Amino acid sequence: MKKGTMRYARLAAAVAGVVWGSMHVAHAQTVTWDPSGSIPPTDGSTTWDTTTPEWYNSTSSTVAAWTNGETAVFGNPTSGVQAASGPAYSALLYANITAQNIVFGTSADSGYYSIFDGGNGSTLTLSGNLVKASAVGESIILLSNPINLTAGDHVVSVNDTPGPEPELAIDSPMQEVGGAASITVNNAAYNSGYSSYGTFVLNSANNYSGGTNIVDGIVTDNAAGALGTGTVTIGSIGCLAIGGNNTTDHQSDRYPARHVHRR
Repeated sequence: MKKGTMRYARLAAAVAGVVWGSMHVAHAQTVTWDPSGSIPPTDGSTTWDTTTPEWYNSTSSTVAAWTNGETAVFGNPTSGVQAASGPAYSALLYANITAQNIVFGTSADSGYYSIFDGGNGSTLTLSGNLVKASAVGESIILLSNPINLTAGDHVVSVNDTPGPEPELAIDSPMQEVGGAASITVNNAAYNSGYSSYGTFVLNSANNYSGGTNIVDGIVTDNAAGALGTGTVTIGSIGCLAIGGNNTTDHQSDRYPARHVHRR
């Protein structure tokens, strides 16, 4: 096996066997973004659809088209802090995609990833968890349609980066489908070494009703209704920051002692 292929095989095993096992989620095939279709995979930007061979499977050492229900890994999810942020890469959603989990890692040239709309109104459904594993840049999900959250709890883990910028932002509304959905922000769920300063930003009103549980990390509420319609709970190392224009949320005045700003 080639050295690069072995590296991605080990990464896939770590993500599937250790990371998601600690989060208690359903098993899903883990594949790595590979827009050039090469083995081992290389980084880059292109459209994300269900027909183009652009996902590397380390188990079979093959590149294939996306299959709904898989776990999507962008870049290297185990890379350390980089000296400086590299290029900003993006996956342009160009088909109705269902992902079990989404992991934003670091590209080989110290870049980072985001997901944007491909221009045809496709939808993204998240069945499991969301991780910003890269220690560089701010990953963003911005689509023209709401992000669908399936019923159940969705864990968000964020790796802190140097400087004051947030690490992960959702700029599109999130809506539950098939039952009550909740969000738990717990940076240590993915990696116990992740700092509680890792920040998750909600920039749109959301209608998920299962609640928001801030266990470990910072959540920034930048829009009225950003925290959904359920109960908000904040743990001893969880923080809720309120910001943005005209931000008046019915949950906001419940936890005045926890409203802190990013360092």
